[in-house]
Parts: sequence; structure tokens; C-alpha cells
Amino acid sequence: MNQPNIKPPIMKQAVTFMSILLLTACGGGSSSDGGGTGGSGDPEPTLTLDLKISPNLSVSASTSYEAQKSEFRLNRRYGFEGLDQENYSGAYHGVAYGDFDADGDIDFQQSGSNLTDKTRPHFYRQNDAGQFIQEDSFIVGGEGLIHPRKSIVADFNNDNIPDIVNFGHGLDHEPFPGEVAELYLSNGTQLTFSDQLSAHTGYFHCGAAGDIDNDGDIDILMGDANNEGFYFLINDGNANFHKASDRIAADTRGFTCELIDVNKDGYLDLLKGGHEFQGTDTAIYYGNSTGTYSNPVTLPAKAQFGVVLDIDAEDTNDDGFTDLVILRTGDDTTNPLYLYTGFYVQLFHGSADGSFSDQSSLIERRTDWAYGDNGNPGFARGVEFNGNVPSGGNNIDWIDWIRVQDVNNDNLVDIIEDQRFRNITWLNNGDGTFSSQFIISSEEFNDYQLYE
Repeated sequence: MNQPNIKPPIMKQAVTFMSILLLTACGGGSSSDGGGTGGSGDPEPTLTLDLKISPNLSVSASTSYEAQKSEFRLNRRYGFEGLDQENYSGAYHGVAYGDFDADGDIDFQQSGSNLTDKTRPHFYRQNDAGQFIQEDSFIVGGEGLIHPRKSIVADFNNDNIPDIVNFGHGLDHEPFPGEVAELYLSNGTQLTFSDQLSAHTGYFHCGAAGDIDNDGDIDILMGDANNEGFYFLINDGNANFHKASDRIAADTRGFTCELIDVNKDGYLDLLKGGHEFQGTDTAIYYGNSTGTYSNPVTLPAKAQFGVVLDIDAEDTNDDGFTDLVILRTGDDTTNPLYLYTGFYVQLFHGSADGSFSDQSSLIERRTDWAYGDNGNPGFARGVEFNGNVPSGGNNIDWIDWIRVQDVNNDNLVDIIEDQRFRNITWLNNGDGTFSSQFIISSEEFNDYQLYE
């Protein structure tokens, strides 16, 4: 059923900044609890900022969102070739693909931890035979992270070789001290740690990169879900960064974020989501010539699926307008056991007037959440994986990232689980619908009603 039209606002140059108190929570590697408390204090003064930025219609091409697209899919639970399958209690949420050794093929980094100790990332170089060889010595310096949550790729020092930022949020329990994000710059022979981000500690559940001021270099969006919310680190062109908190309304925070030019006006837009059931809206902050992000367009929440894990923006039906694909998992509004359990994929179609309509019904098996006849208000049925039905309440049941890209070379974008654990894939049929290429366990029994 279509939602009422959701239209972008007229952007204002004057932005009011304020601080709020916000309870947050996070699903981690093998746990589903966590959170923290946002900062509070006196309201910031009203500021007026107008950078008079000229539009760049190709601004999306160099974003970390575009760089994440790859022909490879890595098993996030056990890493490359089942690494640490017996002993690893965390997950490799931070996976980065790119030609880091500048030899013309794709290598990758995976960042994970046991969730209590700092662990340095692993590096796999692709050789001439197409084999991936573990070569951790390619990564020089850095201490690693306690709880890596996202890795992004972009060329931060303008040498035409991709670099990496690993974001982590630290210990996932009170008092949620956070940790620093780690920047690694590649020169083709090694990825070397840079301390440019080390002055910033936060509960970094997400981050993104793109040229927000259209000056020819890549800036970083820092996603602190707790104390500071979102802010930018502005690049000087040589991977030196200064903090800019005056670009985003101060009450803006979330657990999920991307920088994408959704309305194709030459300015990167900030897409963010988080825990809707705790007051964090899923929204688009449209970029503009002033360089500020305010007056968000809020997207509809989804009952019982109030945790937004990923947001993608692509033209899924080939009509020339950008659509939104939003990945969700369960919240605890009906039962604490449902927090970070199950998955639901929303599809919003874009239109000529900038509005979006909910077309999620075009995705087959878009959810593994159902109502049972036994009085249970909801449960995650799971997806078949090696013949075993996953148990509820852990990171087997939810999907951390998806990608929307053409995976079968038919010039139609598909929807895939980014990090291959169960090979969850929806193929685009060319008529606006998506067919599931997986089986939901227990689907043969008529003891449930599909959650709509």
C-alpha cells in the first residue's frame, strides 16, 4: 500500500543547532543489547552558513557508497574461508574491497574482533592467478578496534589508490566509552595507519565518505550515535582533516548513514537511520549550495522493525528516479527477545516531484518475520543455511548490510546480502518486482501469517 507522498523541503540557509538527550541501543556481533546516552546541554546559537558551493552532477561517483559495490561477497560471520569458525565470537562487519596494491585487481580487508579486545584487521591480496593470499603485513601500524562496525573505501589523499576507514563503537555495554576510527592510507605497497582521526572518540556505528563541498577531495561523515551525533571531517586534499560541527543540525544522530546524491542535483545528501522505536527517525537531509544539512525528510517507520541497519539508493525500476531500499531488523516493542531478530526490506519508489511511495510488496519474501497461530505475536523463521535453521536472538538472524547492484549481468540492479553468510539474494525481474533466491525455513508449514 502506498504511503502519502513524502517530499523534500525547501532548504534554508539559517540552521538552528540544539542538543538533545537520546537513549540509543545497538546490536553487535553476537549480542543484541547495548546503547548509550546522548549528550545534553545549553542550546547552540543559531548559525548562518553559506559556502556557495557549485553543483557537481558526478559527485556520487567517488563516494564510499559507490566503492562498496563489488563482485565479491564475504562471509561476515566467519570471515574469509571460514577463518576462526570454531573460536570467533564476533563478526567481520567491517569489510573493504579495493585495488589497494594498485595492480589492477581487487583485494580486500576484513575488520573484526572478539568484542572485548582490540584486534588489527586482516588483509588479503589477490594474485595473478585470482587467488587471495592472506598478507596482514600489508597493513602497517594501528591498534585495531574493539568492535568494528563498518569499513569504508575512498581515495582520501588524491593519489588514485583507494584508502580505508574502519569505524567501531567500542564496548557494547555501559558506560559505552566508544573508540577512535582508524584511517589507513595506501601507496600501492602498503596500507599505513594515519592518526588523523585519532582525536575523535565516539560510538561510531557508521560513517561515510564523499566530497560534500565539491572542492575535489573526499570528506568523512562521522556517525557517533551517542554524544556528538553526526559531524564532518573536512579534507584539505592531502588526507588532513578538520572537524566541522556547523554543517549538520546538532540533534542529528543515528546508527546507519550514507552520502548519496539522491535527487541528482549535484550535492551529496545525508541518509540516516537508527532505532526508530527510541525516537531516531529514518530520514534524508538534502545537500545544497550552503553546505548545511537540516530540515530532514522523514521516511515512514515500520512497526516491530524499528531498527534500520542499511540504506541504499538506486533506480530499481529503470524510470530515471532514485529509489530507496531500507534494511531493517526487529525491535523490542513487543518482546525484548525480538531486538535484532529477523529482517525486513523496504522499497520506496522515487518520482518526478521528489516524493516516495512504499512499494515493498514488490519484493518477494522481503521478511522472515511472521505471526504465529499459537498466540506468539511474532517470530523470526530464519533462512535455510547449510540445512540448519538459525536460532533466534543472535547475529545469525539479522543482516548487517545489503547491496543494490547488478549481480547477474542483465543490466538490472538486484538486492543482495552484502557479506555472504546465507547468500540471500533478490533478483530483479525487469518489471519492478524482485524474486527471492533463498528459502525461508518452515515456510512449508501453514502455521504463520506473513508480516506485512
